[in-house]
Amino acid sequence: MAHFPDDFVPDEDFRSSDIEIDLPVNPHADLGKKAIARMDKTAFRDRYESKAAVKQATLVTGAVSTVVARARWANLFYNFLEVTLQKNRKVHVPTAEDIERFIRTVPKHLRSPRESGVISYSYLQYGLSAVIKTLKFDYKTFALSTHGAQRLQNAFADLKKQGAITKDPYLIRQYVTARVLKRLVGALITNALTHGTTSWDKVLARALSMVTQAATVGRAGDVALNSLYKGNEYLRFEHVRIKLAHNSAGNEVLVCQVKMEYRKGQKTNGAAFEWVRIDILENDQPRYLCFVTLLLVCAMRMGAVEAQSLQEVMEQCRTAPNRILKWAQPAWPVLMRFTQTGLDIPQAGTVYQIGDTVRLAAELAGLPVIVRTHDIRRGSMRDLSYLPPSSARGLATDFVANAAGHSNRTMTAGITQSYIGPQKSGNWDKRVAAIDKGDQDTISEAFDLDITAAPYKRARLTMDEVTTFAAESGLDHETRKARRTVVTKLQRKKKSDWIDTAGESRPSITPTKAAHPSSPASDESDPDDPTYLDSDGSASYEDLGAEELLFGGSVEDLSNESLDELMQENGTPSQSLPPELSLRPAEFIEFFSRINTYRYASAATLDNAATGGSRSTPSFFPNVCPNAKYGCEFVCNFVQGLEVHVASYPTNAEEHARLAAAREFRCTYDGCTKKYTAKANLVEHLRTHEGKPRVDPRPCHVAGCDPSIVYTECELQKHMDMAHSGYKPTGCMISGCKHVAPFATFQAIRIHLRKVHKLEGEELAALLEGLKDKALAAPDFRKKRTPKYQYTPIGCPLAATGDCKSKRQLYKSRRDLTLHMRSIHKMTAAELNALLAEGLE
Repeated sequence: MAHFPDDFVPDEDFRSSDIEIDLPVNPHADLGKKAIARMDKTAFRDRYESKAAVKQATLVTGAVSTVVARARWANLFYNFLEVTLQKNRKVHVPTAEDIERFIRTVPKHLRSPRESGVISYSYLQYGLSAVIKTLKFDYKTFALSTHGAQRLQNAFADLKKQGAITKDPYLIRQYVTARVLKRLVGALITNALTHGTTSWDKVLARALSMVTQAATVGRAGDVALNSLYKGNEYLRFEHVRIKLAHNSAGNEVLVCQVKMEYRKGQKTNGAAFEWVRIDILENDQPRYLCFVTLLLVCAMRMGAVEAQSLQEVMEQCRTAPNRILKWAQPAWPVLMRFTQTGLDIPQAGTVYQIGDTVRLAAELAGLPVIVRTHDIRRGSMRDLSYLPPSSARGLATDFVANAAGHSNRTMTAGITQSYIGPQKSGNWDKRVAAIDKGDQDTISEAFDLDITAAPYKRARLTMDEVTTFAAESGLDHETRKARRTVVTKLQRKKKSDWIDTAGESRPSITPTKAAHPSSPASDESDPDDPTYLDSDGSASYEDLGAEELLFGGSVEDLSNESLDELMQENGTPSQSLPPELSLRPAEFIEFFSRINTYRYASAATLDNAATGGSRSTPSFFPNVCPNAKYGCEFVCNFVQGLEVHVASYPTNAEEHARLAAAREFRCTYDGCTKKYTAKANLVEHLRTHEGKPRVDPRPCHVAGCDPSIVYTECELQKHMDMAHSGYKPTGCMISGCKHVAPFATFQAIRIHLRKVHKLEGEELAALLEGLKDKALAAPDFRKKRTPKYQYTPIGCPLAATGDCKSKRQLYKSRRDLTLHMRSIHKMTAAELNALLAEGLE
């Protein structure tokens, strides 16, 4: 570079453009040298691949559910453009007129779950936003002018005026607060404790799913698997940290943190996550709402943790270097997939499972409203709004942002909170503790619900009902899939009728039947307008920005009428809970981690029962007589057996207690407290006081036996087995058996083979085949009684005259019919015999 003195004067013909000045030396010229070398080697391939990627790129911004919903609307529009308008999308850039014609046409081809079939205003509004966003991506010259936007607004107004779209709410926003959740979870577990269940694993997993969503203030899709995702985007045990710590009093307590890695919009961003603190509930708070307790119960049953009790959990934490519980299966999902008989371990449960759980719990709790999973999130946020400000600690505030020199935009973007880190105190325990407080500002005074006297029971549908409903609704019912659709619609209608009946004293919350023209009938099982679904599993209106909606409005499909508006003057009816739900933490975990009873379905029920983990040996659920409090000791594994038993009692329990007291036959001997409900039983008992056998000795009546020899009941049975069964004493047939003496009776050798050698089924039958033949060939010493009447199963003979309201069509045995006629119709034995003599048997 040339240098000139300060007093240098150039010649007149000097031009500065004649001076050549070197470019500055780049001090960073060597940076990226290795990457540049690699790029140079693959320049041609990169040029081709980048061009192909640009040409083939599709719009994939947003959550997967948003992408799917947007693609659906794009398909509808492009098909309309090419088939209906006869325009080539490759050369023609869509205009506002094309979009307007599409918007005016498409509603009549879509259907909604409403009775009218009309789609919602907001669903079409979402479709318009999806189409515009797609066109902006596909065509660089596409633009929507102010004139075009005004025309589209006018089109919506026209369609609404014509009744082609509606703003009438289909569903009501409910708020499932901690208080409501207490009733839902309590009803779910109470039903299983009272009436039995086909799987305790499923019952407890259902309870855990609702509590997890509430405690994390999340969506169902934040903790369960969305079917649109194919990876492991769900809450796993490795995301839950349970640590043994000390409270302010110095006592050991379990604390919990949950890593929320898959919040909405963050499922593909591994760096975006937050830790949610969930403290264990106090001893006086409901254990069935404690996330930590339910999680440990489910983990013990599944084998996701090695500990089998709360004490073992705490001991395992004490011995761990960081005092954190170690999971045996950290990669397992916290919420497992359901099967018909239990859990499909280790497959992840879906968001739709939580939706089914919430609806089932609402029915069992007698809640006459339609509840969805997102209502739990709404209720959780409302809970938080009622907590005192002092409860919120560890949050980014203006004070913290100013001290750090952060702008409002930085704080709003979440950067300030990322510096602070996760909250060190949870809020779930505070929200649960606020349930039973009596202050005016607490949640308990704000949320009183309209609860029905009895839970909703899904009706058992007959084939005639399904066929009739299908005919009246114009639905196909020939194929199995079609019948399933009809059954779903009929069950939905019955529940809607129940909701209407239960809510006669309050505003209607069922879909409004507006005077809209019906859309074309369709045999599809799913509607086009998904606003009635749990939005956690599908596209959500939350994805739309205000600038995309053109109208600046919000979702119109959900009314703001809520559970708050269903309050009664007398408050919510109290919920009667079994004592098992009031156990202390250790006892609660001990009981529910082991309970493994099954409602009887078939003889093979226990063969398919879940075992392992902390579960007890599978057993049948004992159906106890509802009159047990009056002294009835009847217990049966079969529901049908209990129904027959109950039918023999007066329908009024107090009346049963009075009659039972009147039929008491007490022993008259001093010091004896025995009492009987039948006089014959008392007479038999009195013989024991008199030193007499319970039954008078009698001789054997088999021909050839000495009639002068009499036997007691037990002695007579032994005599029959040894003298008249055709069986000859035989030793054990199993080689090496230590029992060398012959067995005196056929029954004795059979019991030996079963108990000692564990033989069953065909193997046992093969060994006993010869012996059994001899026994069957022996003379039958028992008296054969010819029935007085030949019984044919019939219904109640009084049903034809309208005097019987029993829904039972046939009584399969004379005993069942007798019980019914004597207990329900108070018919005497003489009257019943007269009826039977007329040919009813």
